Amino acid sequence: AKTNVRASFSIVQVDFSGDATTATGYTITEGLQSGSNFLWKVSLAQALSRNIQMTISYEGRKTGDTAPVVHVGRAEIRANF
Repeated sequence: AKTNVRASFSIVQVDFSGDATTATGYTITEGLQSGSNFLWKVSLAQALSRNIQMTISYEGRKTGDTAPVVHVGRAEIRANF
């Protein structure tokens, strides 16, 4: 069985003086907030058999200086025919 592990970590510094709550401001800042933004993710893909694959992933983000940390987890099983 093949296993694939991927991880990434980013620090993004945003200095935006416009209104980030508008559609344009959200697009420009890509949903991040002014200040330091931390983004990280880890995923594990495992081939369970020749045509069945399982993927488990976790993403976390801390946007801006005052926002709480957001955690997102996903699980997927895929069958290829």
